[in-house]
Amino acid sequence: MKYTVCLEEKYKSKILNTAAAFDTIVIDAQDYTAAEIRQLKAGGARILSYLNVGAVESDRSYFSAAKKAGLLLGEYDNWPDNTGWQLRRCSGGRSSSGWQRPSRRKA
Repeated sequence: MKYTVCLEEKYKSKILNTAAAFDTIVIDAQDYTAAEIRQLKAGGARILSYLNVGAVESDRSYFSAAKKAGLLLGEYDNWPDNTGWQLRRCSGGRSSSGWQRPSRRKA
């Protein structure tokens, strides 16, 4: 199986142009439009997206939903835009749909 991992937006155009060469591509879906993800899939590759399960960055589309749901634990030392979160609370109850809906939208 041939795969690639591209988590930096600066390499996005290279991945979009070479997607057909890979069986699996790991991306940060927040950096791609729905059309670009469809383009990657059209090349035949399985597309996976990065998700940090221990922290949420303040620029993530689901940050405000996680904050509103009371899932944030506090900012990490030396990582000013990363906040720990209570992912175990996301598996059910009132908090589950608040952050999951935006993060699944493009897939």
